[in-house]
Amino acid sequence: MSHEPEPEVHRIGPSGARIVRVTHQRIEYTDAAGRRQFIDLEECAKCWVRWCHDHRQEFLPLGGASQAEIDAENARTVGLRGGGYPLPKCALVAVA
Repeated sequence: MSHEPEPEVHRIGPSGARIVRVTHQRIEYTDAAGRRQFIDLEECAKCWVRWCHDHRQEFLPLGGASQAEIDAENARTVGLRGGGYPLPKCALVAVA
């Protein structure tokens, strides 16, 4: 018998989309049409690291940050919100 807690559902804006469950591996949600969806956070992190590596020359590191520290931070990140318009809907950063 599993004693997993009942998931809380969180509304995402006026669209009717809902976040159903967040785990270390994924975010489960229903989209605006009511379809069950999920985001694979491990895959997001792999894509982010690959993208950062491919675009390394486009970034200015913060003063005093070593490449090892930058790589470690990127390994825990699955995406960031940028300064462009329109802004992405969310920013996802893993918290240890």
